[in-house]
Amino acid sequence: MSREPPPDDARRAKDVYARARRFTDDARHRADAASGYATSARARLDGAKRRGAEDGAVATAVAGLDDRAGEAWVTPAGAGRPGLGHRPVGVALLDADPDFRSGVPADALASARRVVVVPRLDLEPGRWRPSANPPWPEPVTGVVVVDGVMARHVALGNRVSTQFIGPGDIVDPWGAQDDMLPCEVRWEAYEPVVLAVLDGRFAVAARRWPSLLVVVQRKLCQRADRLAAQSAALQLPRVEERVLAVLWQLAERFGRVRPDGVVVPFQLSHRLIGQLVGARRPTVSLAVKDLAAAGLVMRDDDGSWFVSATSRAVLEPDAVLTSAG
Repeated sequence: MSREPPPDDARRAKDVYARARRFTDDARHRADAASGYATSARARLDGAKRRGAEDGAVATAVAGLDDRAGEAWVTPAGAGRPGLGHRPVGVALLDADPDFRSGVPADALASARRVVVVPRLDLEPGRWRPSANPPWPEPVTGVVVVDGVMARHVALGNRVSTQFIGPGDIVDPWGAQDDMLPCEVRWEAYEPVVLAVLDGRFAVAARRWPSLLVVVQRKLCQRADRLAAQSAALQLPRVEERVLAVLWQLAERFGRVRPDGVVVPFQLSHRLIGQLVGARRPTVSLAVKDLAAAGLVMRDDDGSWFVSATSRAVLEPDAVLTSAG
């Protein structure tokens, strides 16, 4: 049986060269990929160092404000300054109000939660008189309601208009008042209230994460929308409709849902409802009596208000136009 002759030297050399070429190309591709990985890792490391340095600068700036503010860092409303060396805990804003987390990139959220800590102001139930000169580092641009419910009463002549303020709302108790009208503004807490003060610390953090200011602007716009809705309610022709509209607005914001309606957990007097709807107390009393007789509104024994689910139909455009006619 004859044997097949081996390949010649030229063919063998060609096969060896082809294998070596493939090996060289594969090694080159692997080297290029490794170089790309190294470049990307170096960029990520540099970015982390840069962000760490920037976050450290923010923390240092905030710490400097803390040192200058001294013992006035956090003071309960109406109380004197705490003793030297006493450092109450402030408010970690991104934990107290998660809306502010949208103003910080995800990769910086952990450090921002540690850095964005602002003064805490505690209010007891009753009237609150903001101090003329806030003790915190400038600029003090307002407060965020973290917990509790309070009201802003604006008196003009012998009439008073009331606005309820709750968690997430931003207001400026130290803002300039309208000099054209002789209005008097009063603040009142209806339960223990916790406020987060947007002072110089927040301004420093906002320079690092500018989108924090976008969150503030969004909250201000939301409050403006609620005030516009309350203003629209005051244009309804009948006081019964105004009372229903304002109670539904409070129910949407603060209410507890039941199968047959919503409970507004406030002890609202007829006088206070009148301040919400722009009517005198006797008129409100008559309106509430009519609404209760129709099964639309009921005042519970604890002073809270129940609003029937069927009462919303009274506020539909067709129903309002019919009642107006």
